[in-house]
Amino acid sequence: MSFRPDVDLATLEWVAEEVRSTMKDALRELQGYKITGDNVALHNTANFLHQIGGTLQMVQLDAVGRFVQELEQVATEKELEIDQAKLSDVLSEGIKEIGLALDRVTIGRPEPPAYRLAVINNLRELRGEPEFYGSEFFLPVLDALPELPAGEALSEEDYIAAIKNQRLTFQKSLLAWLKGGDIQVLTPALSVAEFVLSISRFSYATRMWWVACAYLEILIASEGVVEHQHRIILRRLDDLLRELGQHGESAMLRDPEIDLLKSMLFEIGRVEPKTSLANKVSSFYLLEQFFNEPVDSAGSEDQLYDRETLIELEKSVVVEVASIQQLMTRYFDGDGIEGELLDSLLPMIQKLSDSAKALKVKPLSELSKSVGMVLARVREGKLDSSETLALHLAAALLFLEQALSGRVVPDEEWEKRAAAKTSQFKGLVDGRELGHVGKDEVSALERVQLLDVVSQAVDQTLSELERDLESFSKDPVSLNILSDIASKFDHVRGVLQILGEQRASLLLT
Repeated sequence: MSFRPDVDLATLEWVAEEVRSTMKDALRELQGYKITGDNVALHNTANFLHQIGGTLQMVQLDAVGRFVQELEQVATEKELEIDQAKLSDVLSEGIKEIGLALDRVTIGRPEPPAYRLAVINNLRELRGEPEFYGSEFFLPVLDALPELPAGEALSEEDYIAAIKNQRLTFQKSLLAWLKGGDIQVLTPALSVAEFVLSISRFSYATRMWWVACAYLEILIASEGVVEHQHRIILRRLDDLLRELGQHGESAMLRDPEIDLLKSMLFEIGRVEPKTSLANKVSSFYLLEQFFNEPVDSAGSEDQLYDRETLIELEKSVVVEVASIQQLMTRYFDGDGIEGELLDSLLPMIQKLSDSAKALKVKPLSELSKSVGMVLARVREGKLDSSETLALHLAAALLFLEQALSGRVVPDEEWEKRAAAKTSQFKGLVDGRELGHVGKDEVSALERVQLLDVVSQAVDQTLSELERDLESFSKDPVSLNILSDIASKFDHVRGVLQILGEQRASLLLT
């Protein structure tokens, strides 16, 4: 069963890319606010969050969208008594969670309700709002209906009379419990649920009371802590009995009480050990995938990481990766990288390597480490920040970004590509030269993204060429313009050659 919304994968991936791009913009503004305290930057952050929320709403990612709303409300709250550094950190942590949630949805994984709960409640505490419990973000797939035997065929009049009679028993049991009685006083309430299930004929009704029986079983089998959410659920079951006693079983066709169903499934999913019936319900709705992390079998048996590990790694370094990408774009300005920029880059690369090592993701740890070694040599003046080096570093960063998105399987081919990139950078440190970025060294998506990055620099150079040619046409005597034109053509041709686009580069020869 896939836990993606009812949207095709291509659209979902496009939306995810759009959101990730906007996340980077939000993080950039947030970093500016943290440093300067400029409320304009905070306002821009809120606008970016609003944009993300609208995009998520478009593809029906309601739980993630609701989380984004919490972030936006904090960013726009004017009465918060909190310093800018703490506010920035809280919002940054929240934005990281957006990326993690998107990655899980994109690969069809369920979203554990507790994943963002701590962050959400921190946000609500800042605004003086009550905490969420967790079921608000629980989204099981309820499309399938359990195949249960139809209940005894009663006339509507007999059904209503039976429900009214059973409700009295349910209310007495509930009242005894609410007054502080032992949890076992709810046993008659369970008997009521079992009886209603036995006379239910409509699929929505049988589903509801099947789940209600499992819920009451685990509640009675528990130690009997009177928690607020159980009071709410039991009172809502009583309300449902009232509706059935007034309008008959058809009341559930008008309102299948999905929120009540989800609340009971949430309690069933989070409790261990379960009763036999609760296990059946849990298995049918795949609840273990929401409350226990699934194991990914990708890769070899001795591999210590999987896609979930990569997603967890992304969560810890998303700010660094976004910042690294922004800083690396200066490579394409033609002036190389100044020392101050490298001083910012190197600690970020080191954190990425250390985080990957801590999670035992050796290919990414080694690749990040080799990138750091190369940048350190550039900082020391032992390597030139050439265009060739820039493109290889850009390709490496795109590889890292794709790996951290959780949408790739870390298989043998993936490891080979990581090892090839690492070997190239280590070879450069040892004095070997870099060649062009081979097509076998990048995935199709990475290559498209790399071309997109490079095209921005090439477009700028081509625009300058167009202006120069126009200037020369107006002033043919100024031959110095031609020398600038030649150097710019060489620049574009060199970029194409490094990318292995030999035919395109020949057009400029």
